Amino acid sequence: MLKRVRKAVQLGKIGCFSPEAMLATMVLEFGGALWVALRYRLNKVGWLTIGLLVFLGGMQMSEFILCGLGGGFPWYHIAYASITMLPPLGISLAMAIAGKKNLWAQIVMYVLCAAFVLYWLFAIHGVTGDKCEAPSSNWVVFQANTDAMWMYGTYYYVFLAIGTFVSLYWGYKADNHRTSWALYWLAIGYAVFILPTITVGLIDPATRSGIPSVMCGFAALLAVTLIFAVIRLAGTRRGETPAEVEARTKASNPAQAVHDDN
Repeated sequence: MLKRVRKAVQLGKIGCFSPEAMLATMVLEFGGALWVALRYRLNKVGWLTIGLLVFLGGMQMSEFILCGLGGGFPWYHIAYASITMLPPLGISLAMAIAGKKNLWAQIVMYVLCAAFVLYWLFAIHGVTGDKCEAPSSNWVVFQANTDAMWMYGTYYYVFLAIGTFVSLYWGYKADNHRTSWALYWLAIGYAVFILPTITVGLIDPATRSGIPSVMCGFAALLAVTLIFAVIRLAGTRRGETPAEVEARTKASNPAQAVHDDN
């Protein structure tokens, strides 16, 4: 099994697949953000969901321009900046769904996030180049500062792990099924986003220089969970009356609650 997966990686069958797949995924993510904005109230849950989808789409757009249109600077900077936003936004979304508040945690998250975003955007030796991996152009190999990458990797994976854990924990502690399942689905979205990426990196270390690009292929799965599960369970539809909100909140069957949102 591992040999087959390794061969698939080496042949370019794991990653963002092709410029066409990059474009389709970008449309899914930006289109999902627009759909959420039009269908749901722009409260904290709505804005954070849109933010996650927009930054997922920003990474995918950068990939498409780099590999599909032959673009270069500044798109590899935008790619790194986009994925840097995902961990704190995900934790903030979990907090909003669970009704949790922690100002200092938010400050720490976003100060670290802002530091890395500014570094990737403006540091001369932050991201110095990119190339589409031949022959299939299925991921972008980024040339990033190796001294900064271990700190960035720690930031990224630690916050993703925290986001997954708190989503599961708060989902378990939640008072109603809708909130529980919204948080569970968010944790699932995190898992399908990051676990395959780690697996690919362990199977073929050569892909690690293209981790942001390999990651974006699996990020489409996170986008799907946000659009078709999380926001449907945790969001408030436009025009919905308080009585309807209360009825949906008290729904005992989360699958039926999602169905009722159609």
